[in-house]
Amino acid sequence: MAEEAKAPQASEQDIAKFLSLAKLLGGTVRKTSLYFIDHPFVKDSVKQLQAVLQEIFSARKEINFGLIEGKVIVENINLSERAGQIIALLEGTFKHLQVESLTINASVTETEMQDFIVLMSDPQKTVKDGGLSQLLKNKNVSHITVNQSTFVQVKKGEFISNAPTPDK
Repeated sequence: MAEEAKAPQASEQDIAKFLSLAKLLGGTVRKTSLYFIDHPFVKDSVKQLQAVLQEIFSARKEINFGLIEGKVIVENINLSERAGQIIALLEGTFKHLQVESLTINASVTETEMQDFIVLMSDPQKTVKDGGLSQLLKNKNVSHITVNQSTFVQVKKGEFISNAPTPDK
């Protein structure tokens, strides 16, 4: 019987890069919620984010984020256990936007990242306007893929997933 291939273990250096990426993403989203995308504070933050992405993309073709049990996971590493408020901000934004997972491809452009960040920076408007996944498609953002969950309220405080169940 053939053994299943195991995903390579992330090194401490990889984890530090993922943590830096998540913090920069959360920080950039926060700055964009306060300033416009062309503001020098935001532009500098986007440049730093792009630099960390390029460093990560030198070793991989994509980076995967997930939200599992309310915790931000990057490449199967629970970053919520390793960081503070900025990661909590990212968790809240992912929850509000119903992001189950997202993948950023190495071919992502700066314009695509900016469009993504602007949509993330105002989650209420993004949800009202059709949701993150749909708005990214409308903006022709093809190097960031978002999987969203849909929940239906059964009674006050109880929700069930309305997401399609995978075939077995």
